[in-house]
Amino acid sequence: MPKISVVIPAYNAAGFIDKCLESLIRQTFLDFEIIVADDASTDETASIAARYAKVTRSEKNQGVGAARNRGADASSGEILAFTDADVILPENWLANILRDIESFRVRCVGGGYSGSEGNSFIERFAHLELAHRRKNTPAFVKTLVANNFACTRDVFYECGKFPERYVCEDLRLSFKISQKYEIYWDKDNGVLHHFKNSLRGYLKQQFRFARDTVWSYYCHPGMIFSKTHQGQGIYLETVLTMITLAALWKHPLLSLAGMAAIVILNRSFLLFLRQNRLPLAKSTGVILVRDIVCVMGIFSGIWNCLFHLFRSISGRNPFPKE
Repeated sequence: MPKISVVIPAYNAAGFIDKCLESLIRQTFLDFEIIVADDASTDETASIAARYAKVTRSEKNQGVGAARNRGADASSGEILAFTDADVILPENWLANILRDIESFRVRCVGGGYSGSEGNSFIERFAHLELAHRRKNTPAFVKTLVANNFACTRDVFYECGKFPERYVCEDLRLSFKISQKYEIYWDKDNGVLHHFKNSLRGYLKQQFRFARDTVWSYYCHPGMIFSKTHQGQGIYLETVLTMITLAALWKHPLLSLAGMAAIVILNRSFLLFLRQNRLPLAKSTGVILVRDIVCVMGIFSGIWNCLFHLFRSISGRNPFPKE
């Protein structure tokens, strides 16, 4: 039976990493090691992690991709399982990973979330939005999220590890893996996550994700219409939001029609939220604001791509895609 190395990047995670590590020591599968890659934290993250795990420390903050790679380099397992410091794992998480790899004869597996650790409105909204969007995710996908991501050691290094310069490093690596190997999505092996507990934090996260997803698509165009873990329904909603914003000043009625269309498009999601006792008016407002912020992130991402293309054409040594 193969050994598993669990790799956890951490930066100033003292407030929650102990819950993550405690959930790991309760795993039903026993032959594993824990590597915490501390990314130059300024709090007690490293000392807390040292009670449970092997800790590697960086002298300066290098980003989550570099931290994951450093943790993998310090590991010895035949299977690498990645999660985050703000995640709580179910006790059979590792056992399920091994079962999926052996049962489906794949080299890479992953899953989503089983719930939110916090109970505020925005935390519950964030989890339920992902749960609803991913409810029809196929068994085999092209991308994964890095806090519930596992692959064999040889595949990890063969496909070049996590990109270190950019975020969305999980999409990038998993997509590269999917070009050679099947990736199994286990919808029943979800993890609890500390979602952002403020609207401001949630919207900032959505902006960054939209911006960096555009850059990922620019680097890997084949990702656009692939069966990713994100789903493709968000494309239509994004187009509607762009039309709504474009019509706002000169054609306000068209803008109102666009907002109504977005609400109608989210009808099943809003019903799902009501079933989970979230207020509909507040949820509708968050959906509309989130979509606007995501469009802003998309245009920021497009600007980055155009800037890279201009530097390429003018021979100014553009920053690398990877």
